Amino acid sequence: MPKKKNGDRQGSDRKKISHQGRFQHTSEPRRLMLQGRNICTALKSKGYSTRKQRRELAYSIRGVAASYLLIYIPNPVAAWTLLPRDKSPIRLEILTIIQGALK
Repeated sequence: MPKKKNGDRQGSDRKKISHQGRFQHTSEPRRLMLQGRNICTALKSKGYSTRKQRRELAYSIRGVAASYLLIYIPNPVAAWTLLPRDKSPIRLEILTIIQGALK
């Protein structure tokens, strides 16, 4: 039986599979970080200040009269959520800006 060489097809297929899995795994966090940056840019252009929270996919948002927390909730929800959930006009304005940034 001949020895397998380093350039053997089976070994290269295994490398491709492992790389594909790793790239797919890292694309989701990158996409979410980009969405977060886009949202913060849109909010800053409207006069809000934002600050990234440590070790979470969350941002604190401060306006003139109120402050909110924008957080990404993973599966099963898999969506951005703005807390607290009140019915103030400021929160509605922030939600409109966020929806515009995500389009």
